[in-house]
Amino acid sequence: MPTTPPQSAIVEYWMQTARRLLCAAPGERARLVQAAADTAGCGVNTAYRRLKEYAGHTSGRRQRRDAGRTQQAETVLYEVAAMQREATRKNGKRLLGTEDALSILEQSGREITVSTSRVNALLRARRLDKRGLAGADPATRMRSRHPNHVHQIDPSLCVLYYLKGRQYIMREEEFYKNKLENYARIQEKVWRYVRTDHASGVIDCKYYLAAGENQFNLFDFLCHTWGRQPGRTSHGAPRILIWDRGSANTATGVKRVLTALEIEHEPHQTEAPRTKGQVEDANNIIECKFESRLRVEPAEFIDRLNDAVFRFCEAYNANTLPRIDSRLRRPGARPVVRYDLWSRIRPEQIREMPDKRILGRLMEGRIEPRTITEQLYIEYKHPMGERSYVYDVRHCEGLQPKDKVQVSPLILSGNDIRVRFETPMGEEKTWRLSPITEYDEYGFPLDLPVWGEGYRSPPRTPADHNMDKLDEIAYPGRDAKAARQRQETPFEGALDAISHLHRIETPTRLPRNGARISVEAPEDIRPPVPLTRALMRLTEALGRPLTPKENKDLRERHPEGIPEEELTRMEATEEKETTPRLRVVK
Repeated sequence: MPTTPPQSAIVEYWMQTARRLLCAAPGERARLVQAAADTAGCGVNTAYRRLKEYAGHTSGRRQRRDAGRTQQAETVLYEVAAMQREATRKNGKRLLGTEDALSILEQSGREITVSTSRVNALLRARRLDKRGLAGADPATRMRSRHPNHVHQIDPSLCVLYYLKGRQYIMREEEFYKNKLENYARIQEKVWRYVRTDHASGVIDCKYYLAAGENQFNLFDFLCHTWGRQPGRTSHGAPRILIWDRGSANTATGVKRVLTALEIEHEPHQTEAPRTKGQVEDANNIIECKFESRLRVEPAEFIDRLNDAVFRFCEAYNANTLPRIDSRLRRPGARPVVRYDLWSRIRPEQIREMPDKRILGRLMEGRIEPRTITEQLYIEYKHPMGERSYVYDVRHCEGLQPKDKVQVSPLILSGNDIRVRFETPMGEEKTWRLSPITEYDEYGFPLDLPVWGEGYRSPPRTPADHNMDKLDEIAYPGRDAKAARQRQETPFEGALDAISHLHRIETPTRLPRNGARISVEAPEDIRPPVPLTRALMRLTEALGRPLTPKENKDLRERHPEGIPEEELTRMEATEEKETTPRLRVVK
């Protein structure tokens, strides 16, 4: 294994190089510096810096007067940054380099007065480079008021699976070396459902055998994790649920249950999984600290697996795992046991779950549409009521006559309902309404719930302002987000990115002949039609039952079934006959 030379040897090496440069002819100095850089494993610029640092050597050339001060039009810099942003993938990979962007701009009539390296320096100075723009949209830390205020859940496909009563763990190379099709053949995979309480950090987990993620397992998990379980401390439904957008899009029945339980459910924003970062950390805890144990002591059945993870979560929340400190750590606060935090919950903050059978009926229900009348009200027959009730929507901002809304009942709140409305811009609004009875002095129903505590946006960073400028450059006077969704050409199509390629002259070369690829036609390997089904089809084509002789001939000639092509010919032949008559096609 190579070792790094001592500092004294490095200094001596560059001092010797400097002495050789002093004695060398002017035309030889560049070659000597290049050789020294190759020997040291660095670039030429680094070699000059080390010569100056260790030996005080300089090239003797005077610096240009305009070094570092040459002007480049500000609009060109922003155009370069905007072009690079438009050519950046979602994973952050930038496809368009600065020199390529400058080449396109120069061919499009822009004046480029500095070098590529200088443009990169100017972009960095204005925070228009990749690192500078990464500061846009900073994360916001959120807090919850008490335990059971906010819960987060997340289903994940595990590396575990069961075959013939045995537990297996998918190896890493089978996941990441294009061998996922092997795992896809497994009919019943193991899905891990994890729930966290945002205030206390308490975690809960349960495993399910299923071919894929489905809302029935999600419903069962919510009833399990929010209900009272023997031997478990935490229980109760939250006020707010943060969950995965993929789960939300496929769990229509679960949404009805959450609405009926008056749980505000919010899927995290697209491409922003950090919104539920706590449950992502909990998944990592389960995977690293629990599932890692299964390689040493497998759980042969799913019930045993769930029993083990139940006990693990209880011990982890109580900080009783041997030699493991599982206390919750937050910046600026002392470590604390998770269950100690959860135990601070007040009785009125614990919302006990109703019977699972009642919630199961809601899973089978549906959300009913209603049209707002000219007088700004809707009629709805609540399942807990005896007649239709009138609900006033005049104070629901954004609603107007003829709007279509979705109405669902609240099972624990008398005859209250929840009204959901999706605006033309795709924004979802919801309201909870009570039947019209009486009004207060401001015209609001007395039972109308008070809207939430609001949300304070984080301060806008320079990167956010730069993003706005880049959007204006790429799509001047337009909604940049909508334009990208419509696949509109940025920069109003004024940039010459490929048209000038037709003007580039390239030498004509003689064509090269190659060998033709021979491909054999695929063989028809379709299985024959089973004999019973084939006889039924022939009977239908004849319009009469087969005679005993016809039946016997067919069974002797085709004991394994009749090929589809031959059967089709036989059917066509019999249908053309005026007098139905079956003949065995040879």
